[in-house]
Amino acid sequence: IENDPQAADLLNCLADRVNKKHEDPKMQVDRRDFFDVSPSSYPEGFSAVLMNPPFSNAQEVEHVLHAWEFVKPGGRLVAIMSNAVMYRDTGRYKVFAEFLKRNGAEISKNPSASFKESGTNVETVTVVINREKV
Repeated sequence: IENDPQAADLLNCLADRVNKKHEDPKMQVDRRDFFDVSPSSYPEGFSAVLMNPPFSNAQEVEHVLHAWEFVKPGGRLVAIMSNAVMYRDTGRYKVFAEFLKRNGAEISKNPSASFKESGTNVETVTVVINREKV
């Protein structure tokens, strides 16, 4: 699910290449606002959710929490997030830290200036969360 039209088109081109090589699963990128999508739209859920949510105003926390609702049992969520998730302990980040701990998340630092080419020097981490099988 990608809101940016150019990014969605690029991702769908990549998905088309993958789909030509593999019969299952079929990849598709839906172009719309992520928060307009309900987990009930995808009742089977997803075995993998990969994301790079916006960081400003702690939006990343809301995005990951919403995305978690789409991960099926035995699935995995991987998100690029600001390193704020490692040290902020108030407001949304406090609740998020508890969520990460409860779900056994793994957090690893990304190299400094990983997104310099994109115009930002925000320090980032990769967060991996596995949903337990039922």
